[in-house]
Amino acid sequence: MTRKRRFLLIIIVVAIVFLLRKRIAWAFYDLQEYYNVSNSLVWDENRELKWSDFKYDATKKFADNIYARVGISQRYHIADKIEFRSNTLFLPDKSFVTDTTDKTSLRIAQARFDLCEVYRIKLEQKVMKLRKKASMVTLDTLEKYIELYYDNFEK
Repeated sequence: MTRKRRFLLIIIVVAIVFLLRKRIAWAFYDLQEYYNVSNSLVWDENRELKWSDFKYDATKKFADNIYARVGISQRYHIADKIEFRSNTLFLPDKSFVTDTTDKTSLRIAQARFDLCEVYRIKLEQKVMKLRKKASMVTLDTLEKYIELYYDNFEK
């Protein structure tokens, strides 16, 4: 291949990457989201937590004999409009139980998971209201709301 062709090929590749950078970024975030969701349980009103969703470790010390790691996974982008999607996740690899005979502990963990879903819905409703004035919304605005709702959930 001659130098001119190689140079032209490089220019074309750079131009394509530049033009498709947003799509490439979204593909990267899609991959991250897939990884997060595939290693978690997404909240579903028809599925309750089971003991098998937790790692058993008798050496850990928890107030209720259980630790349920739940959280809100969100993805957003602001351009002409606000694109936002979120999930409430339970992380089995980071959730532990020391006593599988105490059904109250399992109900507490389920209640925590359900409550996190309530806060996720509240957050999503707030973002929907912000969509009406998307031109005035910044990434900082969304991040503050996410932090606020998650902090309220943790209290």
